[in-house]
Amino acid sequence: MLGVPGRDGYLGIPLLLLVFALPLVARASRLARFLLALTILVILGAFGPVLRLDNATPLFHLPWSRLWSLPIATSAYPSRLMVFAFLAASVTVALWLARPGRWRAPDSWARWLLAALALAAVAGNINRLNYADQSGTPAFIATGAYRTYIPPGATVVVLSQRGNAGLLWQAETNGYFRLSGGFINAALTPDGGVPAPVAQLLPPPGTAVTASAKAAFRQYLHDNQIADILVEDGKHSDHWPSVLRQAGLTGTTIGGVIVYRVPPGSS
Repeated sequence: MLGVPGRDGYLGIPLLLLVFALPLVARASRLARFLLALTILVILGAFGPVLRLDNATPLFHLPWSRLWSLPIATSAYPSRLMVFAFLAASVTVALWLARPGRWRAPDSWARWLLAALALAAVAGNINRLNYADQSGTPAFIATGAYRTYIPPGATVVVLSQRGNAGLLWQAETNGYFRLSGGFINAALTPDGGVPAPVAQLLPPPGTAVTASAKAAFRQYLHDNQIADILVEDGKHSDHWPSVLRQAGLTGTTIGGVIVYRVPPGSS
């Protein structure tokens, strides 16, 4: 996938030093050399087809950029290759600490110190856990209130900044309603899985919804027999409440969800 930076690919300088140091210390170990080569190869692959700095304007295409056009790689996240870099690095650390030597020998303490620094560097990059975070299932779904507003088997559109919210809610209701659109990942569904005629209704900030977008939106609702539009209330709602108001729909807020009833035959 292009243009999405990885948040969990940080190895840290101490760990990289350890990966390079093991082949120098254990020159007879083919496994150590293999792990070094594998780590370097995976890190280079994790850059993806284009070299970017801070996800800004591409600097230049890398020599292996054409490989990412292959069918097996077109929807892959290059940054996720770092999982294999961590696997190779972890095996390297195990071999580093398992080298024979007396516990009190100076080189033994040095080995354990470098390993500890590597662990500290990686641990320092872990995001703080937010224990107050919610599961993503609003009370509207969790309490069964949706049964009052949505007929069984009806088709709904779920709008949220979290692309997988609709699929999560549908799963929580045991498939009570049908979902228009659906999220796979940010590579295949960059608009969060929102159907195109609905996504195009959302104008750039500070501008009004165009008449053509409203017409295409209403036609989509009619053709697909959409019964309700569910907008996740709060920080995930984006600008949808004001946009849907401009499109002529009125919402009811209940249990963390704004429910917009679509009049039958709306077009």
